[in-house]
Amino acid sequence: MATFVLPILDQLRSELLYLPERRRREVVGRLEALLAEIEPTRQYTFEAIHQRITLYPPAENGSLPMMGDELLHDLHYMLEHLSGTFNVPAESLGEPVYTLEQVADMLDVSPLTVRQWRHSGLIVKRYRFGDEKESGVHESELIRFLKLRARAGGLTTRLRLPCKRTRDALCLQAEKCIRERRMPLCILADALAARHHLPREAVLLTLRERDKASPYDVLFPDLVHPLTRGQKWEIHEARIAGESIESLMERFDRSRVEILRIVRQVKARQILDTVSGYMPNPLYEHPNVEEIILGSNDEAAPLSELAMPDFVADLTPDDLLNAEQEFDLFRRYNYLKYCLAELHDSLPPSRVTAAVVEQAYCLRDAAVAVRNVIIERNTRLVIRIAHRHSGRYISLSELISDGTISLMRAIEKFDYNRGSRFSTYATWALMKNFAKSVPEQNYRRERYSTGHEELLETLTALSADEERDAVAAAEREVAVLRAIEKLSDRERDIITSHFGLTNEKPATLAQIGRRMHITRERVRQIERRALDKIKNMFSS
Repeated sequence: MATFVLPILDQLRSELLYLPERRRREVVGRLEALLAEIEPTRQYTFEAIHQRITLYPPAENGSLPMMGDELLHDLHYMLEHLSGTFNVPAESLGEPVYTLEQVADMLDVSPLTVRQWRHSGLIVKRYRFGDEKESGVHESELIRFLKLRARAGGLTTRLRLPCKRTRDALCLQAEKCIRERRMPLCILADALAARHHLPREAVLLTLRERDKASPYDVLFPDLVHPLTRGQKWEIHEARIAGESIESLMERFDRSRVEILRIVRQVKARQILDTVSGYMPNPLYEHPNVEEIILGSNDEAAPLSELAMPDFVADLTPDDLLNAEQEFDLFRRYNYLKYCLAELHDSLPPSRVTAAVVEQAYCLRDAAVAVRNVIIERNTRLVIRIAHRHSGRYISLSELISDGTISLMRAIEKFDYNRGSRFSTYATWALMKNFAKSVPEQNYRRERYSTGHEELLETLTALSADEERDAVAAAEREVAVLRAIEKLSDRERDIITSHFGLTNEKPATLAQIGRRMHITRERVRQIERRALDKIKNMFSS
């Protein structure tokens, strides 16, 4: 049986082996249904998979993410292993069951190709063929799979293994290439397949059989003993910690090129897997999108320079962003995250090169630089709102730190396509965060006060009237916040703009009317109606 990619699924398989036979058969049936629904490019959680297999949630690690291709790999082997525990003779099933080697002979393909078909939807189970257990395929399942592959145009039915003379030539040429210039297996297999007009699978199978027959002179250890995902992460962490490449080569029995390739793969995946969601925009598909968004068609210019608009260099520390500048920065930021997501979706693990890692680093650094500009230009807003909520039990610096984290979350969730100001969105996000966190921290500190002399002196210095006034003011602020949330978008915009609830100066009714393309009197009427609504909410 093959090694599991996800250790947590291997642990689940071990637990399922202790179930009664009746329940194990039910699990096998649910596994077959689940395999038909998994999509290789989607991401799933362990809780959802565990629930489908066992009908109850896991005790821990429920939010652990798993990619669809890794799930397909491990669930197929889990199905094979569990089906092998029933010890069912193949001849007792009422329909023909073929071993993988028999399927390869019937379709004139290599056994390696048949094994790879499991990851494309072929259901394989283990039965007893004579005195031994082997992996087998039902005739009905094989017909279903072949029809499905034929409709998709992905079935290669004329895959012939090379003759002995060609196999020897392939092995000699591969040895020569490895001795002269160590190259990745995928590139070498493609080159040999093109030179000899053979399928790539036939070349890989030939090299694999050669390495299995010569265990002391292995060209490609990954073909015989592939590294698990955990081992690759171990190589990367050891290299970051300063372990030499020679030591890693000896410890993991891999060449220098393979060690460097694994480190590159893990580095690229570390960057690309941390990509958060972006706000989609049809402009991202435009052929001249970089010239439109980044404002340059100079391909030689560094991405870190193109990511920053020209007006950023002219801003002073006290300057605020206007609506156009906010829109430009958020469009750049989301486009850079879109590029990272596209690179993540289109990158096969075996094709990670140094250029790809450098591209991923450049995109990430450019996106972080744009985000930092947005954070810096809204720091005044955080300080202003934090100052309103600072009190006896919580310092201003703590509130600013908490508010900065809330501001970073707001940047990720803000949809610039709707045309609203980020300062308004961030104001509501910060006020909601403080309205929840400040009372909780005040309650916690009141309950678990240590009794230090400094705290006692501070408490005795405050009069009861001041304490009641502070509590009442905080309650009024929270109540007003909740009342304004219930207004319509236009009413809320007028109230926040006129009374200066955002990081901008209070606007006059005439200024608000010009921005909304309505008269000053109409603005006053809407404001009056909004204030009446708030009064009614308090009176009720």
